[in-house]
Amino acid sequence: GIPASIGMMMIAVGSYILLFFVAYFGDNAIAGYTAATRYEQLFFLPLLGLSTAVISIVGQNFGGKNYDRVKQTNYKALMIGIIILIILGVIMYLTSELAMKIFTSNLEAIKYGSTYLKISALIFPAYPIYFISNGFFMALKKSSYAMNLNIVRNILLPIPTIFFAIFIGGSFKNFFWSYCLFNWIFAILLLTFVSIFIKNKLHS
Repeated sequence: GIPASIGMMMIAVGSYILLFFVAYFGDNAIAGYTAATRYEQLFFLPLLGLSTAVISIVGQNFGGKNYDRVKQTNYKALMIGIIILIILGVIMYLTSELAMKIFTSNLEAIKYGSTYLKISALIFPAYPIYFISNGFFMALKKSSYAMNLNIVRNILLPIPTIFFAIFIGGSFKNFFWSYCLFNWIFAILLLTFVSIFIKNKLHS
C-alpha cells in the first residue's frame, strides 16, 4: 500500500509544480487554469471507473493464472478508454470557452482557461494509457511500477516540458503545447513498456 500512497502523493505534487509555473503568468492565468482543471476533472470520471474495474478483473484472473484473460482485459480497457476519451476530448474542446464563462466573467481568465482546455483535449486519448497501466500494475501486485509511473509523469516530465517551452518562447500556450508533446512521448514509451512486460511476464 505504501508505493500506491506515494504514487497518489506524486499526483498532488505534480499539480503543484504545474500551478507554480502557471503563476509566472499572473493572477488571471492562475484563475483560468484552476477553473479549467475543475471542469477537466469531470471528464476523467469514466476513466477512473474503468481503471478501478481493470484492477478487479485483472487481479482476479491473474490470481487464477488466466493470463489470456488478463491480456484481453488490458487491451479492451485501453481501446474503450481511448474511444471514450476521444469523444470527451472533442466535447471539452468545443465547450471550453462556454465552460469558462460559467466559472468567471474575467475575459483574460477565460482566455487562459480555454487555451489550456483546448490543448489538454488533445492529450485526452493518451490518458487511458496512464490510468489503465496504473491499474494494471496494481492488479499484478506491482505497485512499485505504478509508483514509478506517477513519479516519472508528475515529477520528472514537467522538467523537460519547462525547458522546451522556454526554448520555443516560454509563453503560457507554448508551455502547454510542450506538455502535450511530452505527455504523448511518454505515453507511447509506456505503452511499449507494458506490451514488452506482458509478452515477457504473462505467458502460460
